[in-house]
Amino acid sequence: MLVIDISNLFGNLNCLLFIMQFENPTLYKDNVIATGLPASPGAAIGQIVFTTEDAEAWHAQGKAVILV
Repeated sequence: MLVIDISNLFGNLNCLLFIMQFENPTLYKDNVIATGLPASPGAAIGQIVFTTEDAEAWHAQGKAVILV
């Protein structure tokens, strides 16, 4: 029987997704070759729709939509 401990799954995912920082920035500061904006996977709230027509109609009804 395979038992998987998922008690800290979301804590581990957050560490991987959101806390990717170097402990001592002075060690690499002179060697930076590019910079960018911080990004995350993001989140959205709304009903999923698959066509622009549905998205426009549902939005007109006051519903939050996510066009996929």
